[in-house]
Amino acid sequence: MTIFYPIHTHAQTIRIETDDLLVRSGPGTQYEPIGHVNTGDTFQIEGSDSPWVQISYNDSTGWVHEDYITQIDSNIVATEEDENVLDTNTDMTKDSMTDITQRFPEQRRTSLDSIHLRESASISSDIVAHLKKNTLITVLNEEGDWYAVETADTSGYIKKNILDLVLTTPIGQSVLLDKTIVVDPGHGGIDVGAISINNDYESHLTMQTGRVLERMLSRHGAHVVFTRDDDYYYSLSSRTTLSNYVKADMFLSLHYNSEPSYPTANGINTYYREPGFKILAETVHQAILDESGANDRGIESGNYSVLRNNRRPGLLLELGFLSNPTEEQKLQNVGYHEQLAKGITDGIYHYFENRSY
Repeated sequence: MTIFYPIHTHAQTIRIETDDLLVRSGPGTQYEPIGHVNTGDTFQIEGSDSPWVQISYNDSTGWVHEDYITQIDSNIVATEEDENVLDTNTDMTKDSMTDITQRFPEQRRTSLDSIHLRESASISSDIVAHLKKNTLITVLNEEGDWYAVETADTSGYIKKNILDLVLTTPIGQSVLLDKTIVVDPGHGGIDVGAISINNDYESHLTMQTGRVLERMLSRHGAHVVFTRDDDYYYSLSSRTTLSNYVKADMFLSLHYNSEPSYPTANGINTYYREPGFKILAETVHQAILDESGANDRGIESGNYSVLRNNRRPGLLLELGFLSNPTEEQKLQNVGYHEQLAKGITDGIYHYFENRSY
């Protein structure tokens, strides 16, 4: 059973970062839509059930996905009320000490904006630091309901239930640690790309998928760089120049297909350029299919500018057809973007994990 611990948000305000975002009656795509919000709209947060955020909406409340919002005031802070959950110290058995010896130390990054680091394993002890988002910490040990940790500047204790809530995958176990992944959301600005049946732009959908992909790759310790982080057109040459300049470990160009004269066309294509990247294409392509259940349209070498002029390992992914009613409907749900992003992430992870060089 998954347990969701409360995050105290202290009357925060968020801004919506995409147009026509569905507001739902509960924290998940299975809940009924109750309305829409658009870029620039602001709302007060009422609660959180990650990755969903509850907002004040039309004299009631509704839920939006965290990938399409930005905080614009006070930080999320793990408070002493949170720390009081499970506030009992338990004696550690010999077996648990053995497990700790095998598990620790491990490095992780925090994912909330601020959490308390205390001088000793007690909520009555002094707060020695407020750890900001993405702080690299080393978990040294555990004492009852607390973790002993250290950062580059200090050391102290954090309540286990808080740390387990806000930390990502242990970084030391990730083959993507410090890998630079360039994500290229196709099109942008005056170049909207394909237009869906319901007039959604390919350029907007590729950015949505890219943001979810960024979150998933970052959880594995990867450094994600976007070729564009706004709705503006950037030349194809500038995108490959960026990839070459940052010496990307991977370049991923995200696209959606369209064939209005053949509305039953569906599925996913993956393109690579150099023969040496065929294994990369096969690995990522299969992982996307496994996660999404989409139709397999195969992989092939493609003479695309973003691949041809790129000296780094790269793929161009056509992630579905906006001219297909079923696939376009799937893309209205954040959950499907998550499936696609998870498939891409899994494929990249497996590729690096199995490389012999």
